[in-house]
Amino acid sequence: MKFVAAAFTFLTVMSAPAQASVVLYSEDFQSGVANGWTGDVTTVATAPNLAPDGSAYKFLGLFEREEDENFPQGYPVFSSLNVGTSGFGKVTVSFDLYAIDGLDGDNFFSFDADGTNYLNASFSNFVYTQSYGGPNSPAGTGSDPNAVDRFGYPFQFGDRTYRMSFLVPVSSQNTTFRLGGRASSYGGGAFGVDNFKVVGMSVGAVPEPATWAMLLVGFGLVGGAMRSDRRRKVALANAV
Repeated sequence: MKFVAAAFTFLTVMSAPAQASVVLYSEDFQSGVANGWTGDVTTVATAPNLAPDGSAYKFLGLFEREEDENFPQGYPVFSSLNVGTSGFGKVTVSFDLYAIDGLDGDNFFSFDADGTNYLNASFSNFVYTQSYGGPNSPAGTGSDPNAVDRFGYPFQFGDRTYRMSFLVPVSSQNTTFRLGGRASSYGGGAFGVDNFKVVGMSVGAVPEPATWAMLLVGFGLVGGAMRSDRRRKVALANAV
């Protein structure tokens, strides 16, 4: 009976719906085009410095602020992307957020998906306190220690890179993602976004050929176990 139970457990595990990840959108902006983006920020910025391989650093930006003489700090600017998410229960959204130049503590960046807010925090490249604290965040920064001061913007506060990732539940055929940034009125601060990727998780994917082969083996194990169990019971009955 233990063998039968083990065989059934094997079949249950192997026949469970498979989860497959599907890349629904991916853009590194190196072509110089912000494919699919609408709103205030739809252009690709090029950093003054070159990457170690000699290529240009290109990204969606710059997210600064919309100036208003009646509101000294100005208003945030936004950019939106609509992605088809039909058939997926959830998606993972990841991107690199660049905090560029002159960020002195009064600089906010946000990320929304279908109106639900997942990020709304302040960032700083200087001595000011920021509200964002990512994984293993030193002094509340959470930036990538291997990606600091890469871009060469001509100001005094440098730049930092934040690796962002969010798990977003899907509730409709299309999901709208919105990025928003507002830099301080002091200095020349701005934000940039790079390597934006949306990955959907589908349940119930068709098993691969190797999985089908294992399922057939499992069915064979169950059938053999049941026949062996019947023969054992018959032998015990005849012995009585």
